[in-house]
Amino acid sequence: MTRIGGKNGDARMQQMLERLAKKRATPTADATAPSATTGPAGVRDGFAMSPAAQKVDLPLATQGAGPGGGLFGARMAALTGDVAPLEGPRRKQGAHGPEVHGDITVHSAQDLQKLHGAVAVYGHLAVLESDLGEDVLAALQKLEFVDGNLALEGNFQLTALTALASLQKTSGSVYVGYNDMLTEAVLPQAEAFGRGLIFEGNAQLTQIHAPALTSLGGYLHLHENPVLVSAQFPLLTTLGGEISILDNPRLTAVQTGPVQDFGGDLELGQNGAPTFKGITIQ
Repeated sequence: MTRIGGKNGDARMQQMLERLAKKRATPTADATAPSATTGPAGVRDGFAMSPAAQKVDLPLATQGAGPGGGLFGARMAALTGDVAPLEGPRRKQGAHGPEVHGDITVHSAQDLQKLHGAVAVYGHLAVLESDLGEDVLAALQKLEFVDGNLALEGNFQLTALTALASLQKTSGSVYVGYNDMLTEAVLPQAEAFGRGLIFEGNAQLTQIHAPALTSLGGYLHLHENPVLVSAQFPLLTTLGGEISILDNPRLTAVQTGPVQDFGGDLELGQNGAPTFKGITIQ
């Protein structure tokens, strides 16, 4: 699979949109309903959800571009089931600490200023096509909650995800793609993501570890990570969508918990092992 972006043109993007539209054929549950990560409507573990994030998903063809706009925004909408974008961003003090309200796209250290020390972002957060390393992205180290999608794509000096050490939950998806120097992805406190978790096209990524992750409202995708050898999600027991693990030629170890609530298919192919004993679906 070729990377999707401005260099590859609209034809390739259309192919991916059509493929992902099929994967998302099953209707999405109303986001206002209580779930494993949401209590009463509008409240998520003490963080109030924005009205936009409480809306039911729109059909794929009518969704907005989301963070970053253009082809990236279209891809994120397809990958994650985009929620309605917010206006902003603006910073204010919340009950748990500083909050940022509104969608934010980060390309430089200057773009991180409003995020420094924030514990929550109410909107989509995307760190795109930057030369930022984990030392600069330390501005995100207190971030616990994203009420939207979180994406890191094309950050060519990023070697680890230490900046996300405090991340616990998102209402949308987490996307990590095409970060050429990323070698290890550890999300030590991540507990639940409202939609998908996607790792694709990370040329030097060898390890993925989310030791506390219990629930994905959407799917798990591990695609085209050429030197990935291990992906560990030992407590993951709930998936609302498929598990898709494709084109990871050195991947031989994948672990989940005993998945009891599984809403999709298991899709495996062109990996270092034909099957993974560590994936348990009951």
